[in-house]
Amino acid sequence: MWDIARQRVRLQEAKALTELEVRSRTEELEAANKSLAHEVAERKQAEEKLRESETSFRDLFDSANDVIVSIDKNGDILMINRRAEELTGFTREELHRSNVIRDLVLPEDRARVQNLIGRLQEAETVIAEVRWQAKDGRVIVFETSSSPRLSVDGEFLATRCILRDITERKRAEEALHRAYEELEVRVADRTKELENATAAAEAANQAKSEFLASMSHEIRTPLHGILSFARFGKDKARTADPEKLLDYFEKIDTSGQRLLVLLSDVLDLAKMESGRMRYEFKPADLRSVLRSVLNEFHSLLADRNITIEYAEPDSDLRLTLDENRMAQVMHNLLSNAAKFSPEGGTIRIDVNEGDEGVRVSIRDQGTGVPED
Repeated sequence: MWDIARQRVRLQEAKALTELEVRSRTEELEAANKSLAHEVAERKQAEEKLRESETSFRDLFDSANDVIVSIDKNGDILMINRRAEELTGFTREELHRSNVIRDLVLPEDRARVQNLIGRLQEAETVIAEVRWQAKDGRVIVFETSSSPRLSVDGEFLATRCILRDITERKRAEEALHRAYEELEVRVADRTKELENATAAAEAANQAKSEFLASMSHEIRTPLHGILSFARFGKDKARTADPEKLLDYFEKIDTSGQRLLVLLSDVLDLAKMESGRMRYEFKPADLRSVLRSVLNEFHSLLADRNITIEYAEPDSDLRLTLDENRMAQVMHNLLSNAAKFSPEGGTIRIDVNEGDEGVRVSIRDQGTGVPED
């Protein structure tokens, strides 16, 4: 009996201990469940925040106005945003299957871009210009800022690039550069024209000065003749025979005509400079023009014993011309010939009629124009 009672006590004690242990384990399990539930809730919250963060990043990534691309050391695209689709015309799938160097960069820029990627393994950031070719063949110029993505151990993993489209800016710069070059050329041409015009004006002014200096000397000669023979006629009017007086008057007339021609030259120069030179073109016989000019020179050439060889054409030389101006041209040519001909020399006048007009040649026996 005593043994049975003692076993019952032991059983009760064991039951109590068991119930206490079960209660303790239950409390531990309940606490663990609460902790696990809290951890799960926190993890779900963290995952939700991560998804929200990824969504925000993706939205920001795809809404960026610049192309954002990540490429490996070989140039294969790991990640690229929507802006690249808009600019290049390639789909995201096509771009993800592409190699930047092989498929997008212009052939002439490939070596430089490959070198740029190599430099990123030793540099923090590289800024450069690169050119891509779009799907439709257009060339896009990018200003790119590239930086390396490294592992925890510092190993190079990829290149991250931000590419800003500066195509229009480059076109504007090139257009401005071309305009500036064209402006420089126009300024240089205009400067040259002004230099030439200035040189021409200086030469014309020098020629004018020389002309006026020469003209003042030329005018004195016939004027002295007029005054001299007028004085001879005045002094000998009552004693000289009529033939001598007639000779005086003829010389006065010749000198007067010469003076008139010289003064006409001066007036013509003034007219040409002012732009008021006028011409009266009408049909005329060139022979009569030559005849009148030769009559003016007859007495002057006779005094110097200069002979004129001229065979007047038998037929009319009808031309449309300004008789007064043509006579002036012939007079100037004969005047020069007479001026430079030696005494007793010969002046030859040749007139040749051809299909396109008439050629008049006046030759003298003077020293001629220097070759230089």
